[in-house]
Formats: sequence, structure tokens, C-alpha cells
Amino acid sequence: MKNSAVKNERPDISEAIWPKDIPNMVKNLKDNGVSEFTISNGTCGIAELLAIFENNGAFLQGLTRIKTGWQNFDTNEDETKPVFLMKII
Repeated sequence: MKNSAVKNERPDISEAIWPKDIPNMVKNLKDNGVSEFTISNGTCGIAELLAIFENNGAFLQGLTRIKTGWQNFDTNEDETKPVFLMKII
């Protein structure tokens, strides 16, 4: 069951990321006081996108997990998935 009220502690980018949008994306996050965010988009070109993020001041810190909004019926626990953890410097 999907729970749309699930909140993660950091903003997450799950949609398609266009290289031309990254500079403004990082600027807007920084301007709004966001110092960390996650990327759950699993595109095959993620290495190139991460390099562009780094060129714009957002650096890969490692992996973390976020809630998916789905609940496991057997355990009644929120499901999670691995994501990239980014830090704006």
C-alpha cells in the first residue's frame, strides 16, 4: 500500500534530471537553506550527472536509505530503498 504522507528527512530527486537544470537546481536548494538532499533516480548516466552536480557545489557523500511510501504487508514496516546522499558545499 502506498502512503503519500511519508516524509523523508531530506528532499529527494526521483524524477529525470537534465544536465542543463542542475546549476539552477543546486542554487535553488542552497538558497532555500537545503544543505543535503538525496537522488533516487536510477538513470544509467548517473555518473555524468553526479559530476555535473559536483561542478555546481553538490558533492556525493555516499549512500543512505529513504522511505518509499510503500508498506510491507507481511511486516507492516515502511519499505526503504538505497539512494545517493549529496551535500551542498
